[in-house]
Amino acid sequence: MNFIRLYKTGSLSKAGVNLSLPNNEFLDFQSTHIGIIPQGSENDLQQFIKNSAFGRSDRMVHLAAFVAKNMIGSLKIDGPVIVNIGSSRGATESWEKFHGEFAKSGKLGPACSPLTTQAHVSSVIASMLETENGFAIDHSLTCSTGTAALINAIAWLKSGMCKYALVGGSEASNTKFTLAQIEALGIASKFDGPYYCRPFNTDKKNSFVLAEGAGLAFLELCDEKKLQTGDIIIESTGFAQTAPPSLTGIDPAGMPLQKAMKMALENIGTKPDLILAHAPGTVKGDQAEFNAIQSVFAENLPAIYSSKWITGHTYAASGMLNLSLAEKIFNGFIPTDYPYETYAPYLHPEKINSIMINSTGFGGNAVSVLLRKISNSNY
Repeated sequence: MNFIRLYKTGSLSKAGVNLSLPNNEFLDFQSTHIGIIPQGSENDLQQFIKNSAFGRSDRMVHLAAFVAKNMIGSLKIDGPVIVNIGSSRGATESWEKFHGEFAKSGKLGPACSPLTTQAHVSSVIASMLETENGFAIDHSLTCSTGTAALINAIAWLKSGMCKYALVGGSEASNTKFTLAQIEALGIASKFDGPYYCRPFNTDKKNSFVLAEGAGLAFLELCDEKKLQTGDIIIESTGFAQTAPPSLTGIDPAGMPLQKAMKMALENIGTKPDLILAHAPGTVKGDQAEFNAIQSVFAENLPAIYSSKWITGHTYAASGMLNLSLAEKIFNGFIPTDYPYETYAPYLHPEKINSIMINSTGFGGNAVSVLLRKISNSNY
């Protein structure tokens, strides 16, 4: 029997790779708080861009490529690999720059089309792998893009079309136009610091903070006999798309996530020890997810946690940042308690062998991924 093994993850976000505590990196940008890459990581990123062959690419590509570079050195690739890196907003800075130039002059340079093509990010990272035995694709499924890339890769792996997959999401959309969209939705955080983003807050106030980041994962098809104690596997996945009741796709009952979680739990028999929630700090979105979790697990709720109070919401990268966090938790990292009052229980489970990751986005899309750490008694 074959399993999908999580070989390695990589991440870059406001809190950095180690998910440190907030240190005033949520900035006030035109009265809207944003999350930016820590200065130390930003310096390393700029040096990487300077020495790369794709310096003109969008910042979204730079973030993903930087994470990939730090992963690739330890990857052992001896077979076909699928690269699937997605983004919700795409090459945001480049699009706005080129559109601004066009609005002024009515003309564009030849770099516009290739640098704003959605699949440019996967193509760049595929070239970094230095393998000709693979395929690079891209897609956008709003905030569930990263985990949807993971599900797509699993289909490729199980079909035998590839042996490895490098998947994830990247977002660098802290721009005036995108922030104006957040303001128009009425979800921007109005909380004073240091905790601007407050998922599941009992004050029932919107606390959305847009942030930039990238999260990637390297998966491999692994024979059951080769699994070792301590390995992390993708035990199951679930997904759903329901007709959205509104433009944002939020269903008060969280129906898309209900369906996705139920699919992921089908034939599993036990609840996860921890749910890493999507919960971006919006009143309606957070409540819908909590309602979905209550519907699926009734009175027997797992521990529920959202790290977005540290990272902000990185759109397409958010689910993959949770995947990276899950890997750290399996290896002994204990997430910090919410520093504000919440209605979602985070109970510090004594032992965590299974973690569910939720992602959801505009259009009524939802993804749930169930991870398990192999112990002697598992398989």
